[in-house]
Amino acid sequence: MRYSERVDLVVEEVSKYNPLTKKKEVTQKNYSNLPCNVNRLSRERTQLDFGEMAKDVSVVRLPKQLKFEPTYVLLKGRKYKVMDIRVYDHSTSLFISEVLFNAI
Repeated sequence: MRYSERVDLVVEEVSKYNPLTKKKEVTQKNYSNLPCNVNRLSRERTQLDFGEMAKDVSVVRLPKQLKFEPTYVLLKGRKYKVMDIRVYDHSTSLFISEVLFNAI
């Protein structure tokens, strides 16, 4: 399998109160430029796995196991929500759906 595309993974941690700014702040960890393979999921498989036909789901396959659970994925400048994570012996698959009408 060719890992010809690059993806950025973002993990949002629990927001914490900052007494200096007097606001809750969300901290993020970015894992950038990871090699991956991206494929679209068929309509039949989407309905079987998620129960909805309207969603446009893609699969991002990474060549290693992830020790963390990403909150969202940045692929080609677009933001995608992680719907499901499947960790295998030597790889990880992320099922993602594009987030519309939301600024990054």
